[in-house]
Amino acid sequence: MRSIIKAYGILLCRIFYNSTKTTTTDNSKIEFLFLKASYGNKHWTPPKGLHEDDEEGITTAKRETLEETGINEDKYKLLDFEKTLKYNVHNGMKETTYYLAVLLNNDETMDTKFVNKSGEIFGQEFRKRINSSFALYNQVGHLQPVGQDDMYDGSLTR
Repeated sequence: MRSIIKAYGILLCRIFYNSTKTTTTDNSKIEFLFLKASYGNKHWTPPKGLHEDDEEGITTAKRETLEETGINEDKYKLLDFEKTLKYNVHNGMKETTYYLAVLLNNDETMDTKFVNKSGEIFGQEFRKRINSSFALYNQVGHLQPVGQDDMYDGSLTR
């Protein structure tokens, strides 16, 4: 029996608010960070990677996000949500757990590009992934941060 490959990542979003600082119902105001894989069919994916030794899943997700994007954990708030996907890969089964996080500052860096629901600069397959991400966010968009004393107040400032 083949072993299951385990990976962990963070689905990082940024939210643009209206003047009253409440979330809008217009999905074009929510964007997710996807990276283009440097291997295989060069698919688009949130930052993720394999865990090292006995590392906790969330630790792996934070480390991989930093390594792949340069975005440190003080730049986002983790929400109380995680989703594990199981799927076949060329050498067996893979299990990827994603944690949901909200970016604290909406400014883009030079090396990253957030995309909205339309995914207009990408192809059909990528638009399907974005739509799945929005469906996931719509299920959990009201949740509070994990392991923090303050409640998520809907603002992107501390």
